Amino acid sequence: MSHPRYSIVQFEGMDIALDLVGDAYVALPWNLPPEPPRTRSALAAELRVSPGEIDLARISITNLQRPSRDLGDWADGRDTPRLKDWVTLLRALPSTMLDLRVRPPANWLANDVRAIPDSRVIEAARRFRLMRLFVPGLGRCLPHALLLRAFLKRQGHRSTLVIGVRINPFEAHSWLQSGDVVLTDDLERLAGYTPI
Repeated sequence: MSHPRYSIVQFEGMDIALDLVGDAYVALPWNLPPEPPRTRSALAAELRVSPGEIDLARISITNLQRPSRDLGDWADGRDTPRLKDWVTLLRALPSTMLDLRVRPPANWLANDVRAIPDSRVIEAARRFRLMRLFVPGLGRCLPHALLLRAFLKRQGHRSTLVIGVRINPFEAHSWLQSGDVVLTDDLERLAGYTPI
């Protein structure tokens, strides 16, 4: 298997596992009194998989730059979508639909690149924000993030898909960012999520 099946983050007394094949979340609470975090082998036994199918996400959380800005921090008036943007959006739709309907989450996260934002990425994301109003089904976070990523990639820009969870109440959310800039959300909305 080239990619691990589960990406796991340990926080708030739980192990939260994202099943990268089955597109599901599994919450494994720790026993009380608090015990030390489970090892890769213990997690694999509890999930009934081999240890090689487990990726403890603690390392990737520290490598991910926490967002500190969003698209609202830029307002330069160059947000009007061009014909070229509409064509790029139409070309990005099929691969996004394939990602959502056929490919497992491991493929969504494979080859993601940590990017440093520049003005061209910000301008493209702001134009996309206006165009997405005309694309049905983008009210949910994952289709929105995957389509924007495909749109940006076709224009030669790099971005990172982030999936995060919060415990109380349990909820998962995804967003796209470039460096410390959130491209699909307002910064305040992401405050309670821990990336996995």
